[in-house]
Amino acid sequence: MSRGTRRPRVNSISSSSDDDDTVLDEKTSPCKLLELARKLQEKRTTAEEEARSLRRELADVTNKAVAGHRTGSRRKRARVASSSGPESEPDSDSSNVSDDENDVKQAGRYFTMMHGLWLREKQHTFKLDVDKSVEEKCRFDKEDNKSRAQLLEIRMLLPPKLHSSLKDTWLRTKFMQAMGEQHSNTSTRLRRHIVDVFDAGLPGVVVKAVDLVSSGGRQEKFRHLIGWVVGSEGQGSYANLDVAVLHKDYKGKFDTNTVFLNPLLMHVFAAIIRGPTAALAMAQPAKAVAPPTDTMELRHGIKNITPGAIAASAVLTHWALSADDQLQASGAVTGIDYAAAFEQYLQYLMKGLWDRKPSVEKIIREWDAVLFPHTGSSLVRSQGDQTGDEFRSAMEQLSAEEAIPSDDEHAEEDCEADNA
Repeated sequence: MSRGTRRPRVNSISSSSDDDDTVLDEKTSPCKLLELARKLQEKRTTAEEEARSLRRELADVTNKAVAGHRTGSRRKRARVASSSGPESEPDSDSSNVSDDENDVKQAGRYFTMMHGLWLREKQHTFKLDVDKSVEEKCRFDKEDNKSRAQLLEIRMLLPPKLHSSLKDTWLRTKFMQAMGEQHSNTSTRLRRHIVDVFDAGLPGVVVKAVDLVSSGGRQEKFRHLIGWVVGSEGQGSYANLDVAVLHKDYKGKFDTNTVFLNPLLMHVFAAIIRGPTAALAMAQPAKAVAPPTDTMELRHGIKNITPGAIAASAVLTHWALSADDQLQASGAVTGIDYAAAFEQYLQYLMKGLWDRKPSVEKIIREWDAVLFPHTGSSLVRSQGDQTGDEFRSAMEQLSAEEAIPSDDEHAEEDCEADNA
């Protein structure tokens, strides 16, 4: 090579032990070339291992992020599935959570319809200790008993597996949410969808849809039906029991023989558990309607009336005709204490049942006769229902009758032996 020829230079790949540049020319020995090749291969292998390690770390981080996202998505889907219908199926790894939440929400809706429109102590109710020693008949003896009685009712509606979770935040949140949803659905239904039911159930009063739209319109047209009285000084207020819509054939004052027997209350309850169409069919029997196929009654297996359901229907009818826009424990416009009215109605009905008061047993009996005939689930026995006694008497007479001799003398004995 001439003196002017530039020798090629190859920068070596630096390592922690060797940072020198290596010069390759025609004089480089084969041993040197092999050594350089070996070093390059080692560094390449190290670099590839580092790259693979980094890729694994990246994959781990990515997988964790994706797993977290999927878990969150599953939880969201499970919550939607619990309330949106059978077509929304929760993922298998969250199905238990979804089932539990659904059980709690179903219990919350049922409680609102059949036991209580409001919880006396709201969310604090769930923080109370369950006290099974409080007897039902002592429920109204003191304030604490009332709240504990509600807690026992809630516990009764929940599956046993959830009894230990009564104080959990998620449970009370779902329960209260379900109560709120039931309030919303009911208030919308009463104000918008059963105008004809009110029209048929308020004698001497023509009810049109426009009458239920505005607060002022309801106050002007219906307040005399929901207990409005004017005192000697000209100030008005609302009564809880001297209320026309609570009575059948109201005579101007409270009457134990007619209170809670206004058919309108029963029709309102029918609208809640069966829908507006079924309620209208009851209010106007001449109208032919198709029977409902999916109702709260069918979903919850409601087969008889309860004091709580009657008290709730009375309050809801009262509210639907009031000037109050929102269904709340205390009316923002009228000042009516709906929660207190509910407590009064509930106590009246429950104590009447405990003490076997004929007027209260009549209330239960008539509601069941109208809404749940032939279910055999009433809290009181129908006076006209003698089928049980008749059947027992018939069987006693049959047993006393002498049997005709038979070739199979031991048939009955064999049957009894088989059943033993």
